[in-house]
Amino acid sequence: MDIKLHIPPDIEPGLRAQARAEGVSLDVLLESLIRRGITSAGVAHSPDLSLDEWMDRFNAWLASNAGNSVVLPNEAMERESIYGDHGQ
Repeated sequence: MDIKLHIPPDIEPGLRAQARAEGVSLDVLLESLIRRGITSAGVAHSPDLSLDEWMDRFNAWLASNAGNSVVLPNEAMERESIYGDHGQ
């Protein structure tokens, strides 16, 4: 499957440098990062699973995390709350 992915200009140089440092192409690096992200999220695709089975497991994982969000008060996102007197 081919997917078009927009990589923000501020992220691209770091990805290219990491790919060079690892001696791989950018495509290989991105695939590796995606695989690691999927695996760490608990939704790794097993070759033994059909697409429907994988989707069922993925949807079950999503449902198991429903309601786990935290709503922060607006004050928590203010600069002073984040940096205190260090952001001056």
